[in-house]
Amino acid sequence: MALKILQLHKRASYEFKNIQDKYSYSLENDCYAIADGTTQSLYSEIWAQMLTTAFIENPVFKPQKLIPVFKGLAENFKHNDFKFSENPAKAALEREKLKNGATATFLAIKITGNNIEVISCGDSNLFILRDGKIYEAFPFNNIKTLDANGYFLNTEKLLQDTVDESFFQAKVIPIEPTDQIFLATDALSRFLLNNPDKFQELDKQNHFDSFHQFCLNYWEKKLLQEDDITLLSVSNFASKETLEISPPTDFSFPKEEEPEFIPTPLIPKTNPVKEIDMQTLNYILDELSRLRRKSDFQTKLLIIGLVLMVNILFISLLFIKQSKLSDEITTLKQEQIIIQNQLNEHLVKMHNIHLKDSITQHDSEGINEKNTADSNNSANMDSNTHK
Repeated sequence: MALKILQLHKRASYEFKNIQDKYSYSLENDCYAIADGTTQSLYSEIWAQMLTTAFIENPVFKPQKLIPVFKGLAENFKHNDFKFSENPAKAALEREKLKNGATATFLAIKITGNNIEVISCGDSNLFILRDGKIYEAFPFNNIKTLDANGYFLNTEKLLQDTVDESFFQAKVIPIEPTDQIFLATDALSRFLLNNPDKFQELDKQNHFDSFHQFCLNYWEKKLLQEDDITLLSVSNFASKETLEISPPTDFSFPKEEEPEFIPTPLIPKTNPVKEIDMQTLNYILDELSRLRRKSDFQTKLLIIGLVLMVNILFISLLFIKQSKLSDEITTLKQEQIIIQNQLNEHLVKMHNIHLKDSITQHDSEGINEKNTADSNNSANMDSNTHK
């Protein structure tokens, strides 16, 4: 049986190690499985790998028997030793997010003689091509029904026993030796349902460079949703050849500079509040938002405690702000006194200069008057002598 596997991560993931699509297979048992971990949940790629690996080891196509198996996996997942961010605020949010569990789609098939057994949960899809055309698309044969899917495998829902048989769709499909079988995750499934003529182009991708260009081309044209891409292609059932196409170890998409995670400040940056206070405050607000709809007694006590903490923080911030404002007013008053003193000194100096100029001018005028008087007296004496 000839098996070809095509995989490429979305550009936002930068490196292939971050892909959330996972697969497993067994050529000996003619069994194949894919799972698509959702971006919205934390560590969903680990959960997706656990699902496919466990299924291939023990293929079960009856939902009522498969659910207990997946519930056991969910218990194992919950007890993993997960690593969180070194940023305290971000780590707190990650831990909170993980409480909602990890989520993934699931699709598996087993080829037995002239039939395919298939079981599915989520929006990954199976395509069977006959004579180059879609013979069967399962569980979705159009975009509308695929997008209407509301079922996924979530670890917490499995542990709470809220996942039942209605989450799954199973079927046995007859096949012919010349049929081609494709298992695709959601982005590629949408693309193929909208563009069934692209199966042939996709099937020709036998090297990473051309497959990479294929994805880039249709990403740029907005025909292919930019998401992790996974395709398992099975044909020529008598062959045992396997071709796995994925990015080389040194490949990565250009990485944009990731901004440091800093909670949005609730007060101006000029306020002298420590960064850890802002992180604590924003975390408390996130906790309040998460808990606002819960009504049990313990949660109410927690909410009351959080509200008290918020009030204490705001009072502290207000006191700091008022203290700073008071200091600024005191400083302004001191500066005003200094300026007033300088102005007074300047006025005194100007007054002294003006007074000195006035005295000098008065003395000068007195001397001039005396000289004039002496001249007149001298002239009168001369006149008397002449007479």
